[in-house]
Amino acid sequence: ALRLLALLALLLTPLVGPAAHAWYFSSDPSAAREAKLMRGLVDRLAAEKGQALHAYERRVASLSGELQAARALGEEYAGRESAIAKERDALLRQLRASKDRQSDLEAEVGRVDAERALAEERAHA
Repeated sequence: ALRLLALLALLLTPLVGPAAHAWYFSSDPSAAREAKLMRGLVDRLAAEKGQALHAYERRVASLSGELQAARALGEEYAGRESAIAKERDALLRQLRASKDRQSDLEAEVGRVDAERALAEERAHA
């Protein structure tokens, strides 16, 4: 008889197992399903968060590289601008020196012409 009762209990277990489990633990089968759905949602959100974080890190790395390139370009531009300013100043000094030399030469030509004219005048006199 005990064997028959054990056999009957084993046969009925799949049929009443979930309900007995729910009754024994005072839980609702729909709550278990909802918890499973929530776990799936949490897993999906965690995966999306990971993807968003990865995309964010890639974007930050990209922008950091662009910023470094822009800084390097700015430094290069400032260096070139400084070199151009120095060259311009040197050219202005050369231009002033050339103008001064031109004025000196024109004055010398005027003096030589005056001496020549005076010499010709003395020669004709």
